[in-house]
Amino acid sequence: MAGPAGGSDAASGRLLAAGPWLRWLAVVGWAEVVLLLAASRAPDLRVPPIVAYAIAFMVVSGFAVISSFACPRVGRRALALLALPAAALLAVAAAGGADLDTAVVVTAALLLGATLLGAVVGGAVEHPGHLIFVVVVSSAADFFSVFHEAGPSHAIVESEVALSVLALPWPMLGTPNIEAFLGAGDLVFTALYVAVARRHGLPLARTAVALVLAYVATMAAVIALAATLPALPFLGLGMLLVHPSARKPPAQDRVRGTVVAALVVGAVALMFLL
Repeated sequence: MAGPAGGSDAASGRLLAAGPWLRWLAVVGWAEVVLLLAASRAPDLRVPPIVAYAIAFMVVSGFAVISSFACPRVGRRALALLALPAAALLAVAAAGGADLDTAVVVTAALLLGATLLGAVVGGAVEHPGHLIFVVVVSSAADFFSVFHEAGPSHAIVESEVALSVLALPWPMLGTPNIEAFLGAGDLVFTALYVAVARRHGLPLARTAVALVLAYVATMAAVIALAATLPALPFLGLGMLLVHPSARKPPAQDRVRGTVVAALVVGAVALMFLL
């Protein structure tokens, strides 16, 4: 039988186990608070559009990175939890609209759902050297998604409803508008890279710097070219640059991984030529 001391130890154990989950929820909650504060002040501020865009993009991408680091280590069984954010996004899509209430729900659902999915997938990557294949394949797929007329991202941009539920929103300072800034796929891969770094003992500080600088580079390129650009190539390149082991796949997987990556890149190239 467990006496008072045993009961206290059990309670402490449950609290410690819940700690990472509570920290993750707190980060998402803080993102909601900042969103509401920004929305309340945005119409009264006089900010040049480029500056407003840069601030919004960096705040949104910053919360993407922070939420990914706050997300607990999870296994495949955690995928069942995706039902809650998925249901919230479906409800918002069915209701329509792009107001502040929608932005609040979408922000929470995407930060929780996308980072959880990325953490599960990243935690299943068996070797850090597999990242080079992940980067090549995801970059090619994202390039197709954004630039090809049949690409998912291209279609989402054309659909107000889809864009309102599949991209992180943020108020544009100087206006009453709430705009979409960062796609769900970018959130998933941000969390995936963090999870891989954790599983294989890659320096987390380098990972954080790489992801932040990748988002800065994406933002700068978007502003310079005045065009929608895929973020995954920037994120993947950042990871490969700071983690040498991510560029060295295990010998037994090199041929198979190279063939798969080449097939995906070739398929994407063919889609643009047809």
